[in-house]
Amino acid sequence: MKTAHSFPALLAGLFSLVFVPLLVSGCGGKKEVVPVPVGELEAYHDPVLRFAVSHPKGWSPDCEAGLRAKYYSAEGVKERFLDPTGAYPDGVSMAVEATRTSEGDSARKSLMDAITSIGFVVQKIDTITHLGHRGIRYTYAGNFGNGIIMRGDRTFFNLDTVLYEVAFAGFSTLYESHKNVFDAAFKTFEFPKPVPKGVDATLPSQTLSLYDGKGFSFQYPENYNFVSVNKGTSESVLELRGVRQDCAIRLNVFPAQKLTAQKVMEQNMKNFRTAVKGQTTLGGQPAPYFTYPATKDVERRFYFAVKDDKVYRFTMDWFRPQREQYLAVYDNVVRSFRFK
Repeated sequence: MKTAHSFPALLAGLFSLVFVPLLVSGCGGKKEVVPVPVGELEAYHDPVLRFAVSHPKGWSPDCEAGLRAKYYSAEGVKERFLDPTGAYPDGVSMAVEATRTSEGDSARKSLMDAITSIGFVVQKIDTITHLGHRGIRYTYAGNFGNGIIMRGDRTFFNLDTVLYEVAFAGFSTLYESHKNVFDAAFKTFEFPKPVPKGVDATLPSQTLSLYDGKGFSFQYPENYNFVSVNKGTSESVLELRGVRQDCAIRLNVFPAQKLTAQKVMEQNMKNFRTAVKGQTTLGGQPAPYFTYPATKDVERRFYFAVKDDKVYRFTMDWFRPQREQYLAVYDNVVRSFRFK
């Protein structure tokens, strides 16, 4: 069975080294649980399997298309789950993971056996229904010693040749305090939508999702997802990638230093001799742009606009043989941009 679930295997290796039993026992005085508000959620659309789920905005991602969409509540929390007794911050996680298998029930049992074999205790098993599909939910807990308690739940859906798991977990009382957040995220989980006959699933979707940022907003193809990038000298950077990892949309915001958009473009264009210029608008502001061949198969276009002495630079990459199909969507992204 091919599986993307690394959590049980990593913990199994850990406990064979430190010999910490995971039998659930009394935790002393009961701690007060203060509910965490749901807050803003941000959508993830898997470009390969085409499932969707929303996660709290700002959580740290660990995603791989076709395998998992996993998020941690803060930096360092991932390491806490890999090494629960290490000097890492407490936190929570959420994930949708996919296991390709034709034996869904056996795969589900194997995945749960993997964590109970190292000491986790299943406290409750429920049958639920989500969007017409029957699922099995396991609620579990584990004691790592020294008051370190992990709690969580894992819900499995068996769809043909893929077993989907929607999972939530947390340390200390954080699992309980995030219950409303987890419930809200679970409700957003969508099973894969069939690809219409004749549609190329690698192209940017004509259905757009809204990104509502600080000082601006824009729409983007729903099958593009945000990825973590180094912002370098920019004040902020957003990057989205589609099914083809060489096709992306990026927005950099950086100081204009009293320069116009035209002047900023000319300074950038000096490095690209074969570039072709154009002119449009971005959020009502003049937006000159230039296009050049980034690689043999990929073209790139830079758009420049200045607002309140800040440069907003959109970078868009597309697969050259499908230029028209990409630009039909990318043009709508540019037209959707709004300053606040």
